[in-house]
Amino acid sequence: EGVTYMIPETSQNRTIELYRCDQFPDQWSFVCVLIGEIDAADATLVRHDGRFWIFASLSGEGRSSWDALGLFYSDRLEGPWQAHRANPVLIDAGQARPAGAFFRHGDQLIRPAQDCRGRLRRPRRHLDASRSERRR
Repeated sequence: EGVTYMIPETSQNRTIELYRCDQFPDQWSFVCVLIGEIDAADATLVRHDGRFWIFASLSGEGRSSWDALGLFYSDRLEGPWQAHRANPVLIDAGQARPAGAFFRHGDQLIRPAQDCRGRLRRPRRHLDASRSERRR
């Protein structure tokens, strides 16, 4: 509580890494590798119902970095992290790629998503993330 963290884009390292803010905006300390040996981008962290969740765009195995959504969970921020048994939980270029921080609308947990269909950039979509979490 009261500590600011970030997950920078570290897909080139094949990791999802956690950093803690020491002095905003320019002093950050490495905390740990949350998930290693992974082809993932746009990792987004959210805490929901007492559990931590990471939503990330998965690539590899013939997939692009924008059409497969992976889901990971842990009881502690530093892990250990478990992959959802149905990963990728979504394959859809129109809604799989994360597009920013989660927010709440009433009882719904909303996950912004990039619409990566076609050649033109499309507006973000807002999807009910509560439904993904329930399938664990």
